[in-house]
Amino acid sequence: GNTTRRFALPFEVQGGGEPIADPIFASARLRGSGMGIGGSIGIYFQPSALVSLGLNFRSGTTLDIQEGEANFDVPSSLEQQFPSSTFQTTLQLPGSINFGLGYRPSDELTVTMDANYVLWETTSNTIIEFEETLPNFEYPGSADLGYQNTIVIRMGAEYHLSDDVYVRAGTFFDQSPVTDGFVSPELPDANTVGFTGGVSFQVTDNLGLDMTFQFETTGERTTFFEDRRFGGTYQSNNTVIGLGLVWKY
Repeated sequence: GNTTRRFALPFEVQGGGEPIADPIFASARLRGSGMGIGGSIGIYFQPSALVSLGLNFRSGTTLDIQEGEANFDVPSSLEQQFPSSTFQTTLQLPGSINFGLGYRPSDELTVTMDANYVLWETTSNTIIEFEETLPNFEYPGSADLGYQNTIVIRMGAEYHLSDDVYVRAGTFFDQSPVTDGFVSPELPDANTVGFTGGVSFQVTDNLGLDMTFQFETTGERTTFFEDRRFGGTYQSNNTVIGLGLVWKY
């Protein structure tokens, strides 16, 4: 996955005093990518031709980011201490318990709705280590994150255009588990609204092709992280495009 974040730097004025928390004068922009592995298990039940039910558990995933890119916007007196730098960090993405309901009013149309209980309380603190900054500066990871488990609501529909073509569309609302006073550059930091779409082609009797699209966005959220003594304004837009192959035998 890829992520880009901007946040205020938690450093103090020389000689003590209040922290510089205005992201206009002291901020960082991080860009990085990484890979993680997880697992899931589930059960599917269809009590009638019209209704189907599903229950799924998905494990948490550890995402390692190496050689990320960091750029700093700081006062001129600190520019030599905060040059452009690489960084590394580890993000823990939460597991979830998911329940789904499907309804099929006709042979061509299927409508679904599901609820996801996301286990954010299992997420631990994150430390971001920068390579080139002076002195050796790292994003602290000792504070309580203040995360709470949340519920995500999703709705979607699939329409069977022909024997070989299916189209899909959906939307979701993902509530942020982070309360005011704990917002940080780590995921997540605001309520998220998303829209999805996709199409599937049955190329042969054995081979299928899936193409997917997802866009999600948050509103701006301005807050101050009291324990780490910095604040900022946060906003995120993410676009995901997927391509998959399905082989039946």
